[in-house]
Amino acid sequence: MAYTPAPLKETYNTHRVAIATDIMLRANSLSNSNDEYIQQDAGLVNLIPIKEGKELTAITRMYIDTATQGSTFAGNVRGVYVWEKSVGTVYYFCVVDQDVYTSTDGITFAVVNTLTTNADTPVRFTEFLNDSNVKSLIMVDGVQGFVFTTNAAGTEITDGDFPTPHVPFPIFLDGYLFLAKANTGDIYNCDLNDPTAWTAGSFISAEMYPEDIQALAKVNNYLLAIGTQSCEYFYDAAVATASPLARLDGASLPFGTLIPNSIAVNKNTLTMVANNNDGSATLMTIENQKYKDMDSGFIVPMLNARLSLGNISVAGIRAYYFRQRSEIFYGLCFSAQDTTDLASPTVSPTLVYSFSTDMWTEFRLNIDGTASFPVAFSHSATTASFGTFVVGNLGTASSYFGVLREGTGAAYGYDTIGEFVYPIYQEFRTANLDFDTLNVKSMNRLGIEMESGESDLQGAAGNIYIYWSDDDYKSWSTVRTLDASTTASGINTYYPFITQLGMFRRRAIKGVYKGARFMRFRGLEIDINKGQQ
Repeated sequence: MAYTPAPLKETYNTHRVAIATDIMLRANSLSNSNDEYIQQDAGLVNLIPIKEGKELTAITRMYIDTATQGSTFAGNVRGVYVWEKSVGTVYYFCVVDQDVYTSTDGITFAVVNTLTTNADTPVRFTEFLNDSNVKSLIMVDGVQGFVFTTNAAGTEITDGDFPTPHVPFPIFLDGYLFLAKANTGDIYNCDLNDPTAWTAGSFISAEMYPEDIQALAKVNNYLLAIGTQSCEYFYDAAVATASPLARLDGASLPFGTLIPNSIAVNKNTLTMVANNNDGSATLMTIENQKYKDMDSGFIVPMLNARLSLGNISVAGIRAYYFRQRSEIFYGLCFSAQDTTDLASPTVSPTLVYSFSTDMWTEFRLNIDGTASFPVAFSHSATTASFGTFVVGNLGTASSYFGVLREGTGAAYGYDTIGEFVYPIYQEFRTANLDFDTLNVKSMNRLGIEMESGESDLQGAAGNIYIYWSDDDYKSWSTVRTLDASTTASGINTYYPFITQLGMFRRRAIKGVYKGARFMRFRGLEIDINKGQQ
């Protein structure tokens, strides 16, 4: 047989790399004394992963807009609520330090009540409806309670049997207001149809575990008492004496929480940082009477690191739900009340979980990427916006009443804070890429598949800044610029590339966008030569 030489080995390849990726934070990254450690692995900043058909796409998060809700408050924001009492009648509430502000338009606010305590604990609200169809709004702060019927001053609950101090998680159910008394397992209720009247002995106790109640929540038509070690369900059994509640036997859950402000509730769903009674915390989601662990491997080590370093406190943690593109997200803000200057890298991040993709992303506020996403609370939507909330302290002793929006137009892609306008800083970091071999490789070409705006391709987007790391995120290359500012059509202008990206064995790619455009990042296209060794 004639000699046949070995066929040539093809080493040139084109690869597609997804941009929408989960945060991949490793334990050894937590040794960093500030929050730069979150940049040492793959992840997204101010981009959310969403499903578009069979693809995962990273799009710009919704922006904070104070154009119509532009009031500024000096102090620490403790709570906010937008009460749509009837169609067209909306009242705005904002509690800053000891002062309760109200408004009818979300622009002009006035102080209507002053609380006796000035704590960093949250103030929470619930709506109340009696049998005569009279609506009111209840506000509690852990010591006092108030009943509002308009935006005028609220009526303080002065009944001597009102539970004080209490856990500030008010629940309305079937004509009753329920509050848990602090440092007990007791759930108190007001008299039927009257939140100002309370009777001694009108309570029921959670007794499955030897613990104190940390929070109350309403899940469907059940009241959920959340302790440090367990959760118990109660329902309205119309008991004639003492509490109308009865325990739902067999429905207790074997975990509680030590961080009640990590609780967010949306209809029949609740998410929180849970005490799992096995020596470790976890993130848990309860839906109806079922529960499941969330993908949160890096959250607990990060939380412990922040607490031990003293950058945050348990009281400063906040959580909330929000929706974007009809998908629901859970946000865990580690520094909702952090007054550190914006330029400081020690401000902890806000981490956001996507239920549809099971991925985490990071939110920040300003263009240099060092401040946390400043949402304090999410709450009822209004006819005028997707959801209204408070922008927390920004290092200038000021807080802002703003709305979370997603829209179109020139301002889309901006955070408007008072008189300042910040383009939304957007960043993606890929995992380490070795393209299935540890050979020395050359990267010859890199481009991004993306659109800016709602329908444009790269038109008017500006520059995308590209970096790469060949030493496991320890250092980054000199920036290269991908010019996506052209609006001309053509195969070379809509999809710009950069070339000659050097040699590597394993490489992570980072892209940064600092412009003021809504972005949709679909993926990277990379040409490499894998080499022979």
